[in-house]
Amino acid sequence: MNRLSKETLEYLSNLARVANETNPTRHAKLLDDLVQILGHFEELQGVDTAHVAPMTGGTMLSSIVRADVALNPEPQQVAQRAASIEQFPEREHGYLKVPPVFGD
Repeated sequence: MNRLSKETLEYLSNLARVANETNPTRHAKLLDDLVQILGHFEELQGVDTAHVAPMTGGTMLSSIVRADVALNPEPQQVAQRAASIEQFPEREHGYLKVPPVFGD
C-alpha cells in the first residue's frame, strides 16, 4: 500500500470532524494505524466471494418479537383521546400544533 501523506490525514480528520493532531509522534502513529487498517481491507479484497450468498443483515435469525399490529382501542380510550385533543390550544391539518422549541 502507498504511504499516506500528512495532507491525506488532515483531510480525513477534517472530513470526520475531529481535531487535527499537532503532536508529530501522535501524528505518525495515526498515519501508521490508518495504513495498517487499509492494509486489512486490501487483504479482504483478495478473498474469492463468488460462491458466498449475500446477507442483508448480520445474522440469519428471525425476530422473536411480535408483529406491530394496531389494536382496537376501548371506547373509553377513544373518548379520553378525543377529549385530550379537544383541550389542545392549536391544531393544523389534523396535527397538534406546538410552539417552536428552537426559536423562529
